[in-house]
Amino acid sequence: DERVLLVDDEADLADASALLLRKFGYDVIPMYYSRDALRIFIENPMAWDVVITDQVMPDMKGLEMIAGMKKARPDIPAILCTGFSDFAT
Repeated sequence: DERVLLVDDEADLADASALLLRKFGYDVIPMYYSRDALRIFIENPMAWDVVITDQVMPDMKGLEMIAGMKKARPDIPAILCTGFSDFAT
């Protein structure tokens, strides 16, 4: 019954990841724009059990988005994923 907010600007990757997580019983909402995901999260922060996000996205980096979400709900678990080893720069 866990609800996952999955954020990745690569729609194919987000959709494939959502499909896989659904097979394990998660309720997954894929989002492709981090600013939209932050807005949706802030509207109802208790609706989510975990956030999974990419770090490198064009409109807002994953860490920045998570920081905004943590302001609305400090205890939200977040998983940050990246394919780059120097993502923090």
